[in-house]
Amino acid sequence: MSFAAAGSGAFHIRRTLAQAGKQWREEWPTAGAGQTRHFRFTRDAPGIWTLTGASNEPAIRFSDLAVAISFAREDAGAAEADIELWVDGFYVFVHQTKGWPHRICAPAKRTANRQMKRC
Repeated sequence: MSFAAAGSGAFHIRRTLAQAGKQWREEWPTAGAGQTRHFRFTRDAPGIWTLTGASNEPAIRFSDLAVAISFAREDAGAAEADIELWVDGFYVFVHQTKGWPHRICAPAKRTANRQMKRC
């Protein structure tokens, strides 16, 4: 799956680096050689997921968590990464080793006029 055009239900928040601000760059430094990537997924009240920590983007918004996680995995090149999920005060931390072997969330599955999500 390619995210080059940010398709698959994702929509971007476009900001310049100046708008992203010094604070963001200090909180989420770019991972250098041998450093672990760090991604944060935060869900807002309407159910939109915001991803921070991706290359070249201060924040990216997604309507689906599975798509957001797939985007982060591709952005990291499936290299080792730390992942935080924040939902209504609930916090989850997942460390993914190279290849991202831990399943965090699966795409929605449609069954008998219902949509079910396995996370």
